[in-house]
Amino acid sequence: MRLNRTLFAGMFAMFFVSGIAPIVSAQVSAKDHFDKGNIFFERNDFDTAILEYTDAIILNPDYAYAYLCRANAYYGKKDYDLSITDYTQAIRINSNFASAYFNRGNAYYEKKNYDRAIADYTQAIRINPEFASAYFNRGTAYYQKWDYDRAIDDYTMAIKLDPDFTSAYVNRGWAFNGKDDIAGAEADWAKYRELTAGVKKETVSETETVSKTETVSDTETVTNTGTGGNTNRRFYIKLTVEKTE
Repeated sequence: MRLNRTLFAGMFAMFFVSGIAPIVSAQVSAKDHFDKGNIFFERNDFDTAILEYTDAIILNPDYAYAYLCRANAYYGKKDYDLSITDYTQAIRINSNFASAYFNRGNAYYEKKNYDRAIADYTQAIRINPEFASAYFNRGTAYYQKWDYDRAIDDYTMAIKLDPDFTSAYVNRGWAFNGKDDIAGAEADWAKYRELTAGVKKETVSETETVSKTETVSDTETVTNTGTGGNTNRRFYIKLTVEKTE
């Protein structure tokens, strides 16, 4: 699944008779815990990251990014139920939080609840119509429901938004294959080979994963890693992580 980093500073201040120091101090401390959580997350130390994000939330209960990143840490531990709870809280705080919908969709996907995954990816697309990864993941969820036509439509849209989206060619090829359109499948896999010629880190092997970084929008950078798909085929789902400055 793809990883996504957005720069955002959530500083705010409330004025009291004695000045603004109490709230500003708490907010900076929350950000400090948040930043530490990100460091531990990058080390795959999810338990410590969760503790840091939790401290950030205690100091700032409306810290949507802290809920998002704590959810990502739970996701990293494969605790999808707790991750869904935190993604949902992030959405309650910010109803236009495309990345929270996107990641919650990933968690539902892992639980094989493809209908709810599709609903969340659709919300992410509504908020950010240029979210290529959301089209890609929704296409994969449709594939799991054997809805090859919708899967092809979504992979095609992902490619339109990002013509070098190699994984989309791979998966669209499998969708064409599911419709017994061998020519379409071979064309997509040939395009994949053309785009990745000489690139060792990405492959269509049924047992290997993909890892690369690409831009979703002017403010969102994503790193995606592969996860398993239908039967023994390799599909690619993205996980999003957001950071503050």
